[in-house]
Formats: sequence, C-alpha cells, structure tokens
Amino acid sequence: MKVGLYSITYLGVWYDGPALTFSEFVKRAKAYGYAGIELDGKRPHGNPMDLDRRARDEMRNVMEREGIEMACVAANNDFSSPIPEHRECQLLMVRELARLAADLGAKVVRLFAAWPGVVMRDGIATYDLVRGDFYTFERQFPYATRLERLNWVKACLKEAAGFGEEFGVVMALQNHAPLIRHWKDCYDLVQEVNSPWLKICLDLPIMHSYDSEWVRRAALSVGPLQVHSHFGGEFYRDNEGRIQPVSYTHLTLP
Repeated sequence: MKVGLYSITYLGVWYDGPALTFSEFVKRAKAYGYAGIELDGKRPHGNPMDLDRRARDEMRNVMEREGIEMACVAANNDFSSPIPEHRECQLLMVRELARLAADLGAKVVRLFAAWPGVVMRDGIATYDLVRGDFYTFERQFPYATRLERLNWVKACLKEAAGFGEEFGVVMALQNHAPLIRHWKDCYDLVQEVNSPWLKICLDLPIMHSYDSEWVRRAALSVGPLQVHSHFGGEFYRDNEGRIQPVSYTHLTLP
C-alpha cells in the first residue's frame, strides 16, 4: 500500500487563494513525503481537453523528476440521468480520462455512480445549489425511479469497463452518494457488471456506519476488489474534548 496526495486539495476552490500549478502540486506532494498523487479530472489540473500530448509529456517529466507516481485519475461523473445525451457526455469524459490515465501512467480511474456537482460562488466551491432543502437528487428527475437510475448506471459502468480494457486501466467505483447508499450498493453494482476492469474504491469516511462490525464486513466482502481508497483528514473536537472524524454519512440517501 502506498499513500498519495489528492489534487482536489489544491484546486483553489476550497480555500481563499489560487490553485497550485501541476508542477507545484507534485513538488508539494514530494515535500510532504507522499509516494504518489491522485489527479482530479477537472480544471485546472486534469481536464483532458486542456492537455495535449506536449502537456502530458511535461506532466510525466515533472513526476519522474520528483520521484512521484500517478496512482489514480478521478472522474467526477454522473451516470444516473434518464437523458441519453447526458449519459453519453459523461461516458465520453470518462473515456478521455481513461486515455489520460494511461498517458500519465496511472493504473486506476475512480468513478462515481451519480454526482450532483459543485457550484462556484465568488471563487469558492459550495453545495448550496445542488444539496439544498428543496433541490435534492430525487427532485432532479422526480419521475425516474431508483431502479431505473441504477440500471442506467449499470449500463454505463459496463461501457466504462470497456474503456478500462481499451486503455489498460482499472475502473474503480467509489461508495459515494447519492444513489449509492452504502458499500453493499457499490459492491452489488460491480458484481452485476462482472468485469475484471471494474473494481471498487472503498472509503471509510463516507461509510453508512462507522460501527466496527459494519466496516469489517465491508472490507472482508469487497476483499481483492478494492484497488483504491480515500482518507478523510477532517476532524473536530466534541463537547467532551475528544477528537472525532467529520462524518459524511449525511450525504447518503435514506
């Protein structure tokens, strides 16, 4: 197992200040002692539309100079729309990210099943327009059933697995809301697609429960299907002075 730094940390959207350049980000990862990096597949670092052959070669050169490997490219995709044009755009983006991963030496492309997106306001990222009390994932398409959306996702995952085979990279479905409620939903989708090119990114911070038996069952069930994971480095001090991890289970559908 190796530990890497995720470029989303330095996109310039979660804090007041500019994004790091890709070169600055790689050097930061090296200075902090990480073995590799994960590239978020969007601007300013990892949108395939912005990266021609020369740019990709330079990115590889930067990583080689610093002794840092590209562990994963992260797709912020949504395969759950009932509108074919929406899904086809998402599939095209994922295919280009698979190509980018291969060009940069990454072995994994992280996938979502569904994703509401991030909104920018005054240069800072916010979820208030896509996760508010009124606008919810269910209200995007109120007449689409959960089963229909899962089937659209599954069909797209089969195509994405084909992209993985085409470019020699493994697709890893993350146990991330919405639509996916917990690790079992993620596991079931991967099992139903049944491709060696589709595996799992199992993350503890977004588990439905932190109960030790629940987590143990997830880890043992997923087993060798797990090829990637994320660590949520956000904590707070509770009323009794104890350090607690920030829970993301509120993002999970009931």
